[in-house]
Amino acid sequence: MLIRVSFLLIFAGLVFAPLGQMATRLLPEKPLIENRVLAAWPKDVDISHRFVRGVSDWFNDNFGLRALLIRIKTQIDYSLFKTSDRVHIGHGGWMFYRSVLDVERPNVENYLAANSDVVRAGVVALSEAFQRHGIQTIFVINEMADRFYPEMVPGSALPAKENPRIRQLGRSLANADSLSVVDATAILLDAAKTRQVFHKTDFHWNDTGAFEVAQKIVALASAAEGQPASVWKYPLAISTQRFSGGIATFMPLLRSPVEDMLLVKPNWPTPPDFRQDNARGIFEFSIHFPKTGPSLLKPLTILGDSFTDGFTRSGIYLYFSDMYRVRWDHVPKLSVFARELPLETRHVVIQMIEVQFGALLAFADKADIALAVKTIDERFGAPK
Repeated sequence: MLIRVSFLLIFAGLVFAPLGQMATRLLPEKPLIENRVLAAWPKDVDISHRFVRGVSDWFNDNFGLRALLIRIKTQIDYSLFKTSDRVHIGHGGWMFYRSVLDVERPNVENYLAANSDVVRAGVVALSEAFQRHGIQTIFVINEMADRFYPEMVPGSALPAKENPRIRQLGRSLANADSLSVVDATAILLDAAKTRQVFHKTDFHWNDTGAFEVAQKIVALASAAEGQPASVWKYPLAISTQRFSGGIATFMPLLRSPVEDMLLVKPNWPTPPDFRQDNARGIFEFSIHFPKTGPSLLKPLTILGDSFTDGFTRSGIYLYFSDMYRVRWDHVPKLSVFARELPLETRHVVIQMIEVQFGALLAFADKADIALAVKTIDERFGAPK
């Protein structure tokens, strides 16, 4: 009898606790990171199937204790079964987005199978336009962590191709005379022999990996300006910090896993004339050294994704009189980038991760590339 009553009480609690929480919101709930807008109550109240479906969607997204119950379920899957519907749980604490490995990368592979030539032509056309006006183009493609730590990838992930088309694109661009290509994959593979270069709980490289590529960019810019050697001054210094990255927090767990994150420890002084301007137009920010400028490299503009944040934290801005930063998300078309590019720019870094589908589409847009080239020629005047 006691067992039966206990079972009924537990069952009633499981049924009515969410309804009570939904009505009162008595207990605070930490929201989930879902990257979507939760369903709202339908605007039109009637007896149609659409209304009934709308009410169902609203209830599924808003019932009480939903976040807690999802976290409990996800924690059980992660802790006991090492699985997640959002993330591939790898070995040694490594995590990989399912969407990146199983959806986005194959989509890029398929797209480049049919459009690699037109993407390459777009990159070359843009860099040739820059070159005509004395502007250097430096191109960087970042491959994902599983390329460098394949032994950490679980069997649940779609196998990665040994020679992906995105890598072939980079090698093909390296043969063009109008731009310089940084082989970030080779640089990181070498650095990975002595230290970790990607986060375990986040899909980004760590700042020590970005540091190595930033050094190469400065070396290429130095050579383009006729410097006898790279103007990069400060060696890599490393510190650590406890960190739970975006993949870990994307999994709705009761307690997200953490790791010891490698950071670049700033060992450089801040110049007295340092000035940072906040967002303006398409640019996220810009950095200027108006007094020490003549002793530095000429202005740099970086178009890239979140991986280029590591360049800034590595101190790349210390070596240019001006640096402008813009994200792919803020550039709907490359013609917009050409229109907004600061006229003093003499170095353009174009960076993209291997699954940056929007960048590939932008370079494959023949009409917009033609407009971008025309815009560059009109804005920057006679070729240099």
